[in-house]
Amino acid sequence: MAESTSADARYSVKNKRARSNLNQLNLYLGELRDGLAMLNFQNIFLITSRHYTEKQAGIIFVVFGITQFCFQTPMGYILDHSDRKTLILGTACVVTSCLTLITFIWSE
Repeated sequence: MAESTSADARYSVKNKRARSNLNQLNLYLGELRDGLAMLNFQNIFLITSRHYTEKQAGIIFVVFGITQFCFQTPMGYILDHSDRKTLILGTACVVTSCLTLITFIWSE
């Protein structure tokens, strides 16, 4: 009995820590999503500041939309069946941020 209670207590602490980490990650994801979802502003930025044509900017956002559509369901499935949700989402956030910076730097 004592071992069961001890294991339950450890699981409870681990569960609370995981929920806290996921809450913090969700806050960051909300900010990241809002920053990337402003397609109209990004489109205007690319056309006016980076001198893209409307066709080039349109192609970028079509590729973005198709990529998002293709990966959303498989990644949802992977996250639903994974024990390391925080690690996967954190990695995806870092990769997305790095790719956004690379796109910005190379868009000149």
